[in-house]
Amino acid sequence: MPGHAAGILRRITARCYVGDAMPQRAMFDPWFKKAYIAINDFILRRIKVIKKVTLGHFKKFKSKTVELQPLSILVGENSSGKTTVLQAINLSLSALFGSELISHDVNRIKVSEKGINATLPGINIADFRELYYAKISRGGKGDDSRRGASISIEDTSGNHYNLQVSSLFGGYNIKCLSTTEDLTCFPRLHMYAPLFISGFVGLQGTEERSFPAVIKRHLSSGMVSSII
Repeated sequence: MPGHAAGILRRITARCYVGDAMPQRAMFDPWFKKAYIAINDFILRRIKVIKKVTLGHFKKFKSKTVELQPLSILVGENSSGKTTVLQAINLSLSALFGSELISHDVNRIKVSEKGINATLPGINIADFRELYYAKISRGGKGDDSRRGASISIEDTSGNHYNLQVSSLFGGYNIKCLSTTEDLTCFPRLHMYAPLFISGFVGLQGTEERSFPAVIKRHLSSGMVSSII
């Protein structure tokens, strides 16, 4: 079954990846619908995936919640925020993976009280304030209730990854605001590296040759937190 599901996903990708958007006719294609249902069912029964993303004062969104399926397609007009949602997920998972924000101690989950200095993978901005809604990086004097931007990710098991992004000395700092009570159902998303390829940048020749191998490796290792 895993090989069968991976094969279906590869066929969906090959069939729908035309330019920057999926052809509209594929949305109503009976074969596509059948494959979509099969993939969602397979992933939901086996692996934890992202269920909901909530953004606060992040780029163009003052407050926005996006609910996702294991296989999701974001559709909207230009500058409607599709890429912003993907960038927020990628930024969160990149910060969580390989850092000490969330760690395991025997059978316990530990959340670091300290933040980490971070880059912005997949995000190109000229002014650091562009990361924040209305270019406001924090509240007024003495107001720490709204500092920077917030990203909250909920998985299918009910775990909540709550992150705060703020500016510090010309750079960015990411802190995990989740408590151990937010991460009680065997959290795993922070253990997987995301894969994000911007449609605005395109692929270099070497990347184009390695892309199928990367996808295959992610699928075989169960890294469904990856972003395609």
